[in-house]
Amino acid sequence: MTITLANPRDNVTLDEVKAAAAKMIPVLVTSAGADVTDLEKATVITTSEEELA
Repeated sequence: MTITLANPRDNVTLDEVKAAAAKMIPVLVTSAGADVTDLEKATVITTSEEELA
């Protein structure tokens, strides 16, 4: 299962993500009906914008 959050806070920490995930995990179920048991990884994808001249 992947959960995507648009525009996360700039200074979010792994500890904060783990704490939030711990609150959500007990109520999450995959589309196949399996219970979600833990957080595998957390990533932040960054992009930059450059105007072409």
